[in-house]
Amino acid sequence: MRRMFPILALLFAAPLAAPLGAGEPNWANKFFVKPGDKVPEVIPHDFGVLPKGTVKTHTFAMTNIYAVPLKLAQPKASCGCITVTEYTGKLEPMETGYIKIQINTAAVEGKKTVKLPVTFSNTTATGEHYESTADIEIHADIRTEIVMKPGQIEFGTVAFGENLTKTTNLTYNGRMRGWKITEKKQNSILDIDVVTVDVRGATSYNIAATIKKDAPSGQINEEIILKTNDPATPEIRIPVTGKIEAPYSLNPGSTAP
Repeated sequence: MRRMFPILALLFAAPLAAPLGAGEPNWANKFFVKPGDKVPEVIPHDFGVLPKGTVKTHTFAMTNIYAVPLKLAQPKASCGCITVTEYTGKLEPMETGYIKIQINTAAVEGKKTVKLPVTFSNTTATGEHYESTADIEIHADIRTEIVMKPGQIEFGTVAFGENLTKTTNLTYNGRMRGWKITEKKQNSILDIDVVTVDVRGATSYNIAATIKKDAPSGQINEEIILKTNDPATPEIRIPVTGKIEAPYSLNPGSTAP
């Protein structure tokens, strides 16, 4: 049975001055905002304008502000284009967790609004059940005249110092004459190369990313940022992921074989 927030606030001894008033959003929405910030009716994320085929991720951080542990039901989006790849299934009091989502635009187009309800619950020792659902809303505008294959650049695990290169193709099939990429933004760990490809009836580029030899070890969560002369899509961002292994080092006192 779902209970109203005033009962829940007393039970949980929440660090709030007063219970929510009429018309305010569900208490679960508070987990996604900073203390003291206004609580929105929905928790939004906008992926912006994406070429068709793009695969991109986003992570929502959340904090349990109550004095009891809370369980999360597995979140499920209203569109198959959004999948939850990882999430924290239980939050202890004042613990921070996350929900990681991925959008795949290969099978969708146009402006999309996707709902992702996230339900938090607690069952007391006497068997009473309390729950609330945070309303996450995801937005994206998928441009069908711009197609990217593959939808991201994925390096996987790379040895430290390895000059590995990966590519993706970006093709424009729209009506704008003279459509082109006008600029590439420099990247601290990647060398970016943009090469024109001859394709009949379209404008096409191969976008290559090469890991710099002095790139530090750790996770790769980068974006290739390209500028175009298209007022509708002045900027295109290509996700780049992977991991650079830490450099090998010998333990003190050891000798190489």
